[in-house]
Amino acid sequence: SVGWSDASGNLWLYGGVGPVDAYHNDLWKFSTTSRQWSWEGGDASVRAVPIHGVPGFGDAFTNPGGRYGSTAWTTANGDLWLYGGSVVFVSGQPGQIASDLWRYNVSAKQWIWMSGTNLPNVGTSYGLLNIEILGAHPGNRMNANSWIHNNNLYIYGGLDHTDKRYGDLWRYNTITGFWSWISGDQGFNTASVRNTKGIAAATTKPGNRSKVTTWIDNNGNLWMFGGSATVGGGDVQFNDMMTYGALACTPPVGSVTPATVDTCFGSSVLLHATKDFTYQWYKDDVIIAGATDSLYSATASGVYKVMLNPGAECEAYAANTATVTINPAVTFTAVPTQPTCEVATGTITVTASGGSGVGFTYSIDN
Repeated sequence: SVGWSDASGNLWLYGGVGPVDAYHNDLWKFSTTSRQWSWEGGDASVRAVPIHGVPGFGDAFTNPGGRYGSTAWTTANGDLWLYGGSVVFVSGQPGQIASDLWRYNVSAKQWIWMSGTNLPNVGTSYGLLNIEILGAHPGNRMNANSWIHNNNLYIYGGLDHTDKRYGDLWRYNTITGFWSWISGDQGFNTASVRNTKGIAAATTKPGNRSKVTTWIDNNGNLWMFGGSATVGGGDVQFNDMMTYGALACTPPVGSVTPATVDTCFGSSVLLHATKDFTYQWYKDDVIIAGATDSLYSATASGVYKVMLNPGAECEAYAANTATVTINPAVTFTAVPTQPTCEVATGTITVTASGGSGVGFTYSIDN
């Protein structure tokens, strides 16, 4: 099975394999507050095949199917992600290795097929080193190793469908939706190169690995310990510790002005972000398509924020958000009361609404 923890401290568990190739596709959550398990999705039966649906869209039926040996991440918004693993693609057939990327939308309780192919045993397509390009992907792999940094998903090594091991590092940009090969060798069963302990070198590399213990430090460096490797045609287990420091950098620092503003119905507010970056604006934590300039004209009430250098290793949100309130239009009603024989004077009752809600001033003949 594959596991995650979310921002609330809950533990999640998906799939796994039992006796007689009993591939599971059920999703479970363990509340660390109540100390109770809840069945969140999937089937009670085993060996369910994947239902991919349409890339980027989920519904009540889309599901990764029975699988184990996948790679997992949790992004800052609490969504759960998994890649590849051994999967039952055809009912009644043995498991094969997947190359698909899935996201579980926790709030909607839906699985979404995000990237990769819905076919088994698909090979790697490397593209160009450090370049995001359409069609590049890590290919089929299981028991790979993962990190997450600035909501970018990293995957290293793992096994393919012929039990050969990879020694490459990949990044998935959750904003652009593209994979890029960023380090390591193409091919299989590549050897480790250690050079001098404690000193980084361009030729140093972990080589082929699977089932590694991984973590990331406060400076964005990737760390790995041990794992299984193929050496001389046989399996070995390492106890070495290696780090990849290309992610150590200084995140951009910027701000948004104005921070708080109220304005009248029909007006807009021009928001300014610190210059000299690239940008992606959000409203109420939802990305605004096409809003990629330092200026953004807000025409609706909400909380706006901007990502500086989106997709880069050191992307970061501006230090503050902007709260925009577009007040509703002012409307009023006037109800006249005509004079009568008994009451010689008439009245007009005026009732106003809308605007900022702080009150109204009435006048006559002015």
